[in-house]
Amino acid sequence: MKRFSLALVVALVANPALAKDIDPAPVVAAERAFAADGLELGVQGSFYKHAAPTGIVFSPEPQLAKAVFEKPQPKGPPLVWWPLWAGIARSGDLGFTTGPYTFDGQPRAWYFTVWAKQPDGSWRWLFGGGPRAARRARRRRTRRSPTPGFRSAAPARRPRR
Repeated sequence: MKRFSLALVVALVANPALAKDIDPAPVVAAERAFAADGLELGVQGSFYKHAAPTGIVFSPEPQLAKAVFEKPQPKGPPLVWWPLWAGIARSGDLGFTTGPYTFDGQPRAWYFTVWAKQPDGSWRWLFGGGPRAARRARRRRTRRSPTPGFRSAAPARRPRR
């Protein structure tokens, strides 16, 4: 009976459902600082400053973000984004944020950022991205399928009569 009681106590203590929830607030704070620097430093400066050493971007192939953003560029039109949803791993070392963004004052789409806690306790992004303008233009040229959630790759043309 003692063994059963001990096993029950160990099982209850080790149960993940009873584990303390991890607060994603540090990830949200990192995203907000990243976005604020986007307005102050420009897109290139902000992406470079907040990228993890192993952070990647697709342009179109995967490349290290630090290499892509290391060369200074003019600020350009404002890219504005803000997190509306965030999550964090139970381990507390990996998280994500997502929300809408605008470019040059025009609403665009939603972004997604993956964050990693660094050895010094700071948060840096591993991946940050959203749809590109070319993809949006390609989607506009495609017709909708009658099946919800499925989009045909055929051009949107009216049938000839």
